[in-house]
Amino acid sequence: MLFNMGPHIHSLDTFKRYWGGFADYMDRTRKANTHRGSRMMFRASASGHINCDQYKRPFRSPKDFIPTSMYDWDRYAEYNAHVLQEFSKSEPWKYFRSTYLDVVPMTMLRPDGHFEGQYHDCLHYFLPGVVDWWSHLFVTQLLEQEP
Repeated sequence: MLFNMGPHIHSLDTFKRYWGGFADYMDRTRKANTHRGSRMMFRASASGHINCDQYKRPFRSPKDFIPTSMYDWDRYAEYNAHVLQEFSKSEPWKYFRSTYLDVVPMTMLRPDGHFEGQYHDCLHYFLPGVVDWWSHLFVTQLLEQEP
């Protein structure tokens, strides 16, 4: 199972509440002893790029990325950090062989891949494009976890 949450949540408290509900559900699943050996992967939330329509090529360095509070995109780092912290201490995540898919470093370099024109959108991406590389990372991590 690949899962994500965060882009439409606007406070860390709300994120923690939603995460807690999801964790409770997964813990009940663990206690019912269903899906033993299943794999779970959390895909980190990557923030959008302010003024993405001004970019025609990738950034050369992560230092070129400018975090923004627009749409609370600057909160994603807090959400992702919370997930990592929970993964290290919570029982259901160990049971399900959970891993963290960190797409943030590669995504922050791509302000040029967002929707343009009529559907101008500085959070979502064109296909093919950035999201395809998330898939490559996903498959690579799955293959690395093979017993």
